[in-house]
Amino acid sequence: MIRSICNNDKINALNPFGIRIKALHNAYADTGICSFYIDTDSSCLMAQSGNTLIIDGEALPDNQLLYSFCRMVGADTLLCSGELKHTFHNAVQGKILKYIGKNAALNNDNTVVINSNLRDIYPLLNNNFEGMAAQASFDEFYVDISHRVRHGCACASIVYDKDGKPVSCAVAPFVCNDGAVISAVCTDNNSRGKGYATQAVSALLRHLQDCRIDGIYLQTEDDSLLDFYYPLGFNVSGVWQEIRFY
Repeated sequence: MIRSICNNDKINALNPFGIRIKALHNAYADTGICSFYIDTDSSCLMAQSGNTLIIDGEALPDNQLLYSFCRMVGADTLLCSGELKHTFHNAVQGKILKYIGKNAALNNDNTVVINSNLRDIYPLLNNNFEGMAAQASFDEFYVDISHRVRHGCACASIVYDKDGKPVSCAVAPFVCNDGAVISAVCTDNNSRGKGYATQAVSALLRHLQDCRIDGIYLQTEDDSLLDFYYPLGFNVSGVWQEIRFY
């Protein structure tokens, strides 16, 4: 049986999925923008954000029940651990990385800001991530990220070159006392190979460490990026999967 939950007492942010759910709850529980559920048969926790249902638990509910529930609430995408079994075929997988470094190294050659100038993030993502504009308009993105940052549920770093142009960013849109999930690291196509992304990620890591946030995760679909993240202090800790009903 799937029922709604109204408080975060049952949300244990012990992995990137729990962190996502708790951060969303902290940011949006009183707004009605996101919805939160528990499956009493499997103890799976769920959060619906837009058309995505995030699942944190040891086992998925009955697949037909889950599919019917998704259709009922208007979710067409599931995000969950790659270890969870299902009978759906349209799934994409990637690696979960956990930060195990001690102190993030900082490079002060360029200007880096934390949690300010948030308007500069969207053009970077939109110009370098295919399909970004289809996912969210500038206004939707800016209102969302600003709200999360104000409530301590997200953080972001932006690197500027010596001409004052934003050239790279690292965004953790899910932050709570127990951890953070970094989900967007981007450098302008014309500015790559100059260490900007390393500076953006390192600055974000140092900020999270200064906030005493220990469980820092990053999810990537591209295995070719692992060689970039390993020297920064990340190690593979699991697999995520995104199941799409379309």
